[in-house]
Amino acid sequence: KWADNEGVAPEQYFMKEQLQTQIKQARGWATTYREHAKGSYQRWMKAKELLEQAEKEGDTNKIIVAREEEFGWKKKYEQEVDTIGSYEQQAAENEEKAKYLVPIQDYALQRATKAYAELGIAARQETIYNKHAKRDIYVGPELGWPHAFGSHPSEFKQLIEKSREEMVNLMTNEKIPDPKDPTRWVDNPYYEKGLSRREAEETAKRHIKGCFDTSHVGMWLQHFKPELPWNKRVEEFNKWYMEEVKKLAKSDVVGSIQLVDSMSAAHGHLPPGQGIFPVVEAAKEFKKQGFTGFMVSEGHEEERFEEGRILVETWKAFNAPFESKYGPGMPARGFADVQNRYLQNSYSPRMMFGSYTPPFGEYKPWSELPFE
Repeated sequence: KWADNEGVAPEQYFMKEQLQTQIKQARGWATTYREHAKGSYQRWMKAKELLEQAEKEGDTNKIIVAREEEFGWKKKYEQEVDTIGSYEQQAAENEEKAKYLVPIQDYALQRATKAYAELGIAARQETIYNKHAKRDIYVGPELGWPHAFGSHPSEFKQLIEKSREEMVNLMTNEKIPDPKDPTRWVDNPYYEKGLSRREAEETAKRHIKGCFDTSHVGMWLQHFKPELPWNKRVEEFNKWYMEEVKKLAKSDVVGSIQLVDSMSAAHGHLPPGQGIFPVVEAAKEFKKQGFTGFMVSEGHEEERFEEGRILVETWKAFNAPFESKYGPGMPARGFADVQNRYLQNSYSPRMMFGSYTPPFGEYKPWSELPFE
């Protein structure tokens, strides 16, 4: 039987066999009750004849007995007919289930990619017709937590690429399957006459992109080689981490990156370079592969410890350039070299200063309304 179901997922094959068994059982019970109904009908007709005979004779006692007999067999026959219909309906419903049976991951992926494809088309239209759009508007998933589909880098990549394929199909095919009946074909409302497939592919790349969260990838550590000692486990995991980063960076499926670190496999929000994961290296790999999207430091829980830490620690991690040079022959200097000269603090300023300060009289730190 497996030879007849090549390419079918084991769970799909199991459910298919289960449904076939239920169909056979329903058909078998329908046949059994059909025989019962046949016998009940004959007894009903016989009781009906006896009732008619008793009524002709005018024997009240016989009429009462015959009427009860006729009524009883009539109801039994009707109940058996209803039971036959119920089993036939059950068999028909299971036949429909078997006909359209697909694994949940395939169905969910199909629905998700179609939704992103339609949103991608909407994003394209918004980019074209919204005069306030300064750059391409795009949609796409964020790489999520390990418990859900799309959280593994390969699934994340697959979801985006298949969504792009579906967007291309919607824009280049005149007909699409009817959502209510996949066996029928209907006019495609998203079809764009004159748009080549190559143009559609380039369009899909611009309008469907994902958001790569570096901490969410780190959460996979909780499932990674738990038998190893902690330090070895982290070391091996970070190798896998960078391998996946390189694949994503080369595939051009990412439109934005949330740079966030963590000290464990928990969902943490440390600034880049403050945890155990190669977040800084990941960002550099994306830049090496030509990434031009947004990178955002997402250490949003850090303000409770020190104001400006989200930004300042990111500057330090990447040694952001603050000065080109001090004089002839002096090398460029980064934030790590000059942080203590930044208003003598290691956090960002709370006010404008120097040449950025507006002329006296134009800038007021408060409304000047009297307290009383």
